[in-house]
Amino acid sequence: VICGAMGGGAAAPDGAMGGVSAEAVLSQLPALLAALPAEWRGTTFDNSDLLGRERFAARLAALLERHASPSAATGDASQQQKPLDAAALVALGNAEDYLRVSSNVSTALELALGLQRGLGVRAVLSFASRAMPVAAAALAVRKPITLHVAEGELA
Repeated sequence: VICGAMGGGAAAPDGAMGGVSAEAVLSQLPALLAALPAEWRGTTFDNSDLLGRERFAARLAALLERHASPSAATGDASQQQKPLDAAALVALGNAEDYLRVSSNVSTALELALGLQRGLGVRAVLSFASRAMPVAAAALAVRKPITLHVAEGELA
């Protein structure tokens, strides 16, 4: 995972992204995984509604936050919101990043990691490769970058 000063990616100092509570979003990750749509598995997906990582992450964060507090959606604590389901996730649209073949799943991971560290999703990139993080950062960013890797990983 790369976390660094990539410009415009910093979240509010309290770790929230656009008023979104990190705790609320993170508490919903098990529900997100349980409801993971078939369309989100793999790297081939419907590209009719490509939002980009930031817009997708904002929509996902808002959805997860609504589901973290059931009365928030209706304003009535006596009414229960329906559980997070695949249809609600599919309705979000799709993230895209052709360099990394980014998916909704990787963007959800990057959202969670960013919220934990007080960073916006723009400042967090995840890779399933050991070499691509360095190559992608060199191609995409014209500013100094901090590369965080586990000790001994680049050896």
